[in-house]
Amino acid sequence: MNIVSKNSYNSLFTGNTAKIDGKVEQNAIYMETPEDEDDVTLTLDAQSSGRFVLNDTINGNSYNLKMTGDKTGEVYFNNKIVNANITQNNVISYVNDASQLNYNNNLAINSGIMNINNMGLAPLHLNSFVNDGTININSVDINPATETMGKITADSYGSQTGTINVNGLNVLADPNPDKLQTNVFFADSAFANTVKYNGSNEYMGKIYKYTVGYLPESGEFQFVRGGGSSGADSFNPSVLSSSVNAQAGTNATVNETFHYVFEHADAFTQLPSMDRFAKINENRYALSSDFNNNIPGIAPEFNNKAGWFRPYVTFEKMNLRNAGAVNATTYGSLVGFDSDFQDLKHGWTGVTTGYIGYTGSQLRYSGADTTMNGGLIGFTQTFYKGDFWTALTLSTGASAGQTNTMYGKEDFTTLFAGVGSKTGYNFEFKDGKYIIQPVWFMSYTMGKTFDYTNAAGVRIESSPMHSIMLNPSLRFIANTKNGWQPYASVGMVWNAMNESSASANGIKLPESSIKPYVEYGVGLQKRFKDDFIAFGQAMIRNGGRNGISLTAGFRWAIGRDKEKPLEKVQGVNNKTIGSGTKAGDKTVSMKKFLPPTVSIKVGDSKVSHTTDGRKIVKQLSQAQREKLAKQYQNTTRTTSIGDMKKL
Repeated sequence: MNIVSKNSYNSLFTGNTAKIDGKVEQNAIYMETPEDEDDVTLTLDAQSSGRFVLNDTINGNSYNLKMTGDKTGEVYFNNKIVNANITQNNVISYVNDASQLNYNNNLAINSGIMNINNMGLAPLHLNSFVNDGTININSVDINPATETMGKITADSYGSQTGTINVNGLNVLADPNPDKLQTNVFFADSAFANTVKYNGSNEYMGKIYKYTVGYLPESGEFQFVRGGGSSGADSFNPSVLSSSVNAQAGTNATVNETFHYVFEHADAFTQLPSMDRFAKINENRYALSSDFNNNIPGIAPEFNNKAGWFRPYVTFEKMNLRNAGAVNATTYGSLVGFDSDFQDLKHGWTGVTTGYIGYTGSQLRYSGADTTMNGGLIGFTQTFYKGDFWTALTLSTGASAGQTNTMYGKEDFTTLFAGVGSKTGYNFEFKDGKYIIQPVWFMSYTMGKTFDYTNAAGVRIESSPMHSIMLNPSLRFIANTKNGWQPYASVGMVWNAMNESSASANGIKLPESSIKPYVEYGVGLQKRFKDDFIAFGQAMIRNGGRNGISLTAGFRWAIGRDKEKPLEKVQGVNNKTIGSGTKAGDKTVSMKKFLPPTVSIKVGDSKVSHTTDGRKIVKQLSQAQREKLAKQYQNTTRTTSIGDMKKL
């Protein structure tokens, strides 16, 4: 029987049935050869772009199925072919699944192209196999764990001058992770060298990456764990998210906030020493000249209870050891409150700061995208003595994160805590107009991500991360006449004991850490009115972290008692004041700050006279002092030596 389809005609066979041995089957054609006769033949002739589409089975007891054409025709098989001697010449055929041919058939591709959409794990077994044309297999199922895959086998092989193209592999399971190489047999030696693999040479397992290739000498597909490499490059990025999030998320976020919670020290130590001394002692004494004019409070924005707000954001690329590059955006806001100055022993003064904050980050790396949001709480204690200052902060918090990978979404939770220390010393020039400030900052951070199962079904277990950061820097500060305080800073950051460890299904993952980097930039601070200052800062990072960190904010003095009376003391041309008439009185020398005609007595406010003639001549409230202060109000944030000498 000869059926022809030509001139782009579409010949469709569908919905046909046949009764075989009392059973009705969906058959387009049933071919039966009588005994003692030659096999009957069904010819499908597709010419001039003609097309056959067979949705029903072709069956019979012994027959020939010939496909022929002029290289433009097509034949589509969407159902099985049973007990046939199949030949193909100068036509393009399409088989939806290789299993459709797995029914006691002989196959000879003499010319033309056969396209097989899918080949499952079950072998395609033929009685005989000839290939002098081209066979394109779109996808072959393979299970490296059991070392099985779809393949073509035959009882006998004829001519094999054609080509078998494997265009893709559908990997059903990861290879045994303990084996560096896994080989899976595909082609018999009769045609092994005719197979070409055109698919991806990389397979992303749930834990490891694998390089994939075909070995024509053995007819095997080979999976090599990590491509023979080690470190992060041998793993699927989805299992590295715990380590990356610990470093680029938790550790970087905590250290970023530690840079900003020393708000009081960062702002207060930009003042000249005279202003700092006067402010610290403001509530203990007042100053007066011989002509009875009060000097106003110096730097009143530091008197001293104050609330402050500091948002921040960073845009950077982190180069993590054993994890590669991570594009990170870190952001957050801190709100804090500074206490009054605390008079401590041995000339020390303290300030306590409490703060809370919101933290967040966006991390993008190797096909994974992580979002983290959390909060923290902490306090800072700052100590001042002369030009030296040091501060210590303690903080703890938690964050919740979600990572999107090639497998879907996965959620995790992290707890963290840390301690930071910042110490500096001021070297002043030109009465504090210029300040050089070396600073030493260090911190310890601990973070723990709770164990979880990722979207691929892999159990991720994380050990606590411990990190020490060392950050020496140098700051150059200027106090201008119009009240602006610009500064520049440069420093180096090292991370010690800075590794995060995790495992995936018990397989230890590489430990990642942040490489050292340089940090430099500029900042600016300005006072508005008497109780409000604003500030901003931009820092550039190069090295292990490359990008920019931006922060700004304000500090607002609160709780000032403007009606509180302050002592006004008149001096009589003596450089210092001796002990008073009342036991327990103390004397403070102001030689460093005042000319010989001005002195200060600090002690019980109920002093009437001293042995050298000093006396309280007036009691002024804060409001009165502020009114008189307008006579001496500079445009600067400080009171100049010139004004002091007028007194």
